[in-house]
Amino acid sequence: MMFTTEQLRRVYERMIAAGIVFDKPEPEQTPVVHESEPLPVLSIATTKEPQRPKPATFEGFDLVTGERRVYSEREINRMSADEMKRALQMTVRGEMELPRIGPGPNGRGYQA
Repeated sequence: MMFTTEQLRRVYERMIAAGIVFDKPEPEQTPVVHESEPLPVLSIATTKEPQRPKPATFEGFDLVTGERRVYSEREINRMSADEMKRALQMTVRGEMELPRIGPGPNGRGYQA
């Protein structure tokens, strides 16, 4: 709702006529600083930056020269599966293979 200045003036006059007393607003008290008094010094605490995680690295062998080297995670992700196996010299060990069961030359129940 919007009021015009004329409406607000009439309301003000009616309130005074009705005996409603308006308190004067108290003046704001601002602290007085004397020039002889030193200003307080604010200290800002320095914060340490959170430690960033170190990038993942992998030790392996260079595919061209055969020398030991460290690969970044990005280099490993860009390699094919065969390149990664050769670079990191990954071999399948016995405990990593699936058990040979069923018919066949190395399965259980094979009769030669």
